[in-house]
Amino acid sequence: MRTVKLHSTRSLRHELCRKVPWLLTLTFAAGSAQAQDLSPISTMLETIITALTGPVGQGLVIVALVAAGVAMLIGRLNWMYFVAVLVGAVMIFSAEAIVDGFVA
Repeated sequence: MRTVKLHSTRSLRHELCRKVPWLLTLTFAAGSAQAQDLSPISTMLETIITALTGPVGQGLVIVALVAAGVAMLIGRLNWMYFVAVLVGAVMIFSAEAIVDGFVA
């Protein structure tokens, strides 16, 4: 049979004295963190999205489709790979429309 060890009032008080200052610090620090300017992060994310959906992304999808076509031509096509390439291409180029649908 297991025995349950109960915390004494003193140890509970000790734990609260240790954790409450941290919680207060985090609570008040959150207010100043929300006031920060996030435009550099937004700019970085927009650059990545433009690169993936622009000419770089189109080139990568073309290479993947050519590789799938060559595999199909020589009879070594893994159909899961082919489906993954097609679904990936659709997801990359329709991601913005999908997210706009969720947000709206």
